Amino acid sequence: MYRPAPPRPKKTSIVRSRTGCKLCRQRRVKCDETKPSCGACTRAGKTCEEVSPSFSFNNQTASAHRPVSKPLQHVRWQPFYKSTLPPSSLGHEASRETRKLKQRIPLSVCNAQTHEDPDRVADELRRLASAESFLHIDTVIDFKSVESEQFYLNYWESSCIDALGRLFHGINSILHKDDALKHSLLALAACNVSRSSPEGLTNKGRLIILPNRTHQLSSQRYYSSAVGETARTLQAKAASSPLTTLAILVLFCFMETAMGNFRGFGWHCQGIAQIIDLQLSRLSKDALGKELIAAWLASRLHMWWRRMYFTTFALQLSQRSLSVSPELTQVLRTIDAQKTLLVSILCESHRLNTIATLQILSDTCAPSLAACTVDECISSLKAEGKKLDEWHSRLDPSQLPLDVLPQPPHGRFSEIAHPLFFRSYEAAINYAYYSAARIMQCTEMLYPILESDEDQETRPREDQAVTTSWMTILFRIVAGLDIIGCTRKNTYSIGIASLLLACVLKCDDLTCGWQVQNWLQKCVDLAILEEGSFPIAQTLGAVRIINEERVAGRDVYAIGLAEDDGGGSGKYSSYNSQRFRDFVILGRMRVDGSIYSKNIGMGSG
Repeated sequence: MYRPAPPRPKKTSIVRSRTGCKLCRQRRVKCDETKPSCGACTRAGKTCEEVSPSFSFNNQTASAHRPVSKPLQHVRWQPFYKSTLPPSSLGHEASRETRKLKQRIPLSVCNAQTHEDPDRVADELRRLASAESFLHIDTVIDFKSVESEQFYLNYWESSCIDALGRLFHGINSILHKDDALKHSLLALAACNVSRSSPEGLTNKGRLIILPNRTHQLSSQRYYSSAVGETARTLQAKAASSPLTTLAILVLFCFMETAMGNFRGFGWHCQGIAQIIDLQLSRLSKDALGKELIAAWLASRLHMWWRRMYFTTFALQLSQRSLSVSPELTQVLRTIDAQKTLLVSILCESHRLNTIATLQILSDTCAPSLAACTVDECISSLKAEGKKLDEWHSRLDPSQLPLDVLPQPPHGRFSEIAHPLFFRSYEAAINYAYYSAARIMQCTEMLYPILESDEDQETRPREDQAVTTSWMTILFRIVAGLDIIGCTRKNTYSIGIASLLLACVLKCDDLTCGWQVQNWLQKCVDLAILEEGSFPIAQTLGAVRIINEERVAGRDVYAIGLAEDDGGGSGKYSSYNSQRFRDFVILGRMRVDGSIYSKNIGMGSG
């Protein structure tokens, strides 16, 4: 039998003071609460000050799903472009669309309209901006400061525009017309300051480098305000002011690019694609509208390039065409958007070369995953080569190197004796992209499998000489660039670091690999953490593995991950959006030409 519970102990007989005076509270003694002066104050000869309870209220705005706003760490994106599915299927469809988005970001706006029906446009814009879609937008309060705004606006003028190019001079002309546009611009400027002003923290004796938290928090607050304002007014502004709406969403895309948030970037791209489909004829008549379209396409190519490193071979094999639709190509030509056209050719050549390489080096299941066959890849690479020839023929003489390009020795990567200089940084980086595209169009490593023994005697040597020649030219261009300048100006475009990583996989000359490693090591020595939104430390680790394998007589032609992480979780509190410990490498044994694959470990931050 259970015994009854023992009686509860009596409460203490001490009676606590509720309205004690100020002196007694400071001395932490019980006040006898005698009026007008307590005993303690009387003995001390002090004035007895009564303390009365006080209350203060914080004016906070509650969202539809949260009674009170939580402290903001970063904006977690939900789609605010309306879905036409019933509520019960939204969760399943969102996850399915997210998986598709992780696999590829198509670049063609296939349904671009040249003559829109006004009624259809209005209906589509109303559907696009339904209020149901805005329920997941977090609200943030009390952040506006005239001093900080002026600081970020000055930084925008002095640093951000230099990295974004001529386009964003035009945005300043419409900046005063819209608060959401201003806040999105301030968010991008604060984000840039945060990532270029790192701060160190010590955790268990280990130094951890993080983006500047103060500026990062300001960036996310401005960003959240811009997103909320855009969500509330998108229906009206998309129809009446498509140019302003497009400018805001393009700035959102650059913000997500800087933070490495592929999911948020994808949602913004969906909204932009719909606006362009509906308003292309109107936007293409405005100079700023055409520049915004070019900037959006360039940002998508940049994010695609980043997504290819680092991910699984299956995802690399399944990438679809990156070709831009004819309507948008015409828009690019009317504004002479040479850089965007060039980067499009570069990325498509990279995609085709990678798919062909992986099919040659992977197992028998690779062809079933590949977007096109090896023969189709080689044929398409020739077509991209013709596009590149046309691009080069349109170059103004002022965009060419100042020196005559000498023919480097064939068959070997030559040491860089003299840098290659240009009249401007823009001309230099464009020619670096051009050289990298030429490297991507070389298919020397495919011949040992595809051709007969007789063909192998001549074709590989000739093609290898072409690859090494272009690698030498690329390194001469890089040698003429200031590393710090690359970091500052490549914030929103494909950087030198990722460009060299892609090219070193296409050239099996060990001297070339050492040159790439030395350049990346210089970045580390200068405390450069990212370049072109690409992590320097992880890139250096990958190149070291490639060089170590080549020293051991194994040529590496592809590098990836065993499992895809969707591009990581974003760089909100670090400089790496992905955290991994192992690489999967594919290549050939130099002794007998046999194909090999293995997992190799690498420490990552």
